[in-house]
Amino acid sequence: MSNAVQALLIEDNDGDARLIRERLAERSEARVDVQRARQLSEGLAQLAERPFDIVLADLSLPDSQGLATFERVQAAAPDEPIVVLTGLDDEEVALKAMRTGAQDYLVKGRLSGELLIRTLLYAMERKQAERRLRISEARFKAFMDNSPAIAWMKDENGRYSYVNASWERYFKRRLEELQGKTDLDLWPRMVAEHVRESDGLVLTTRRPLQLSEMIPDSAGTLRTWLTYKFPLQSAVGDGLIGGMAMDLTEQERAKEALRDSEERYRRLVEVSPDAIFITKQNEIAFINEAGLRMFGARHAQELLGKSIFDLITFGDQVAVEERLSDLMHRRRSFDFFEERIGCTRNGARLDTEVAVVPLIDRGVPAMQVVLHDITERKRAEREIQTRVDDELRRVVDSGPSIEEMERSAAQAEAHFMYRLQTVGGFGGKSDQLNAYNVLRGNPAFFADDLARYRNATRDSLQAAAQAHLALDRRVALSVIPRGQHALALEGSTAVSVS
Repeated sequence: MSNAVQALLIEDNDGDARLIRERLAERSEARVDVQRARQLSEGLAQLAERPFDIVLADLSLPDSQGLATFERVQAAAPDEPIVVLTGLDDEEVALKAMRTGAQDYLVKGRLSGELLIRTLLYAMERKQAERRLRISEARFKAFMDNSPAIAWMKDENGRYSYVNASWERYFKRRLEELQGKTDLDLWPRMVAEHVRESDGLVLTTRRPLQLSEMIPDSAGTLRTWLTYKFPLQSAVGDGLIGGMAMDLTEQERAKEALRDSEERYRRLVEVSPDAIFITKQNEIAFINEAGLRMFGARHAQELLGKSIFDLITFGDQVAVEERLSDLMHRRRSFDFFEERIGCTRNGARLDTEVAVVPLIDRGVPAMQVVLHDITERKRAEREIQTRVDDELRRVVDSGPSIEEMERSAAQAEAHFMYRLQTVGGFGGKSDQLNAYNVLRGNPAFFADDLARYRNATRDSLQAAAQAHLALDRRVALSVIPRGQHALALEGSTAVSVS
């Protein structure tokens, strides 16, 4: 019988067993296939071999009596519904069995087919409902215990009836310790009264509430919590309040640090002498005071939303557009270059250093552009270069010819040889060659001759060095502003040959 109810009957009395089979056969609304066991041990053996849809168990058996019979059957078949069979004088025991898990009980002397079938069907339905409830509660517990949020339930008097595993771990208290306790038993009075006030608002309005609360952790340190509270209804109609909360302390600290950082950055940008602006799709989204001055605007609203290419003309417009496109496509992390620009609003022409960095502004790709005005520096560089070029041309134009310099070189060489002969006492070509090698530091010659060679050449070399230094100073002083001559002379050093 594939659709028949599979029932195990544990009954030692043959007459009672036959009566039950007959009563079940009287009804057509359900087919019941009954397997019989005459003793408890036999019934337990059958339960171990296969599952049944329902168990009917007499409490008075040859090998077991009373409530102990039910307890042993329940231990062997915790998932099967059990209906207790009892005599007229055993109803008290049957009621105790129901309080400990039996689905129902039947008095043998009052059995009818209708009562028997209805009892079995109801018992199976209740057991299935209990099973579904257990599964649901197990899922709920697993879900809540694995949630990062702490969760709890309290009655209308603020007494805790449930907390999840996250709550227990965070506050280091077990649910068993919380039974009957209120917030006044857990937190400082000021904190507890604040929590109780928001609880009362939820119970009064019967509406959910979201708020930020400061609750101390197990070490007593106040933490910031984002809390959701909502009204619940118990099975008997009593008012309950449920709640869940997430610890936002670290996020709040990070937000505060970010706000401080943004404020410092804002102040730095506002007081910067460089023009700083942010563009999105080449349109101005932000600009500082220096930028307003550079472009000849009084208020940011005059420039916001305008294309940078409408405000600025670049010396090489195509190259600049390609640079910016490369940055926006993340081909480079930043760019820095010099560019001569024109400001279309006031007609100014400026030499600038341009620094561009791609960024994300409020979720949108953008660029931060810094324009550093180097117009005065470039003008000064050009002036100095012009003066240097002019002075070099003057020195070249007024200097000796090549023939004159060759004659001067020959005279210097002759003077040098004369000094060797007259002061050092060297007259031949061999001595002159020796002196030349010693001056080059050649170690092959005698050390005691070195002093004589040096003494012989010191005056000539000293005079030549001083002459070169004097020429260098004249050229330098001619291109240095007159007010800085003394500073240049003070920084120079004497030349000596030893």
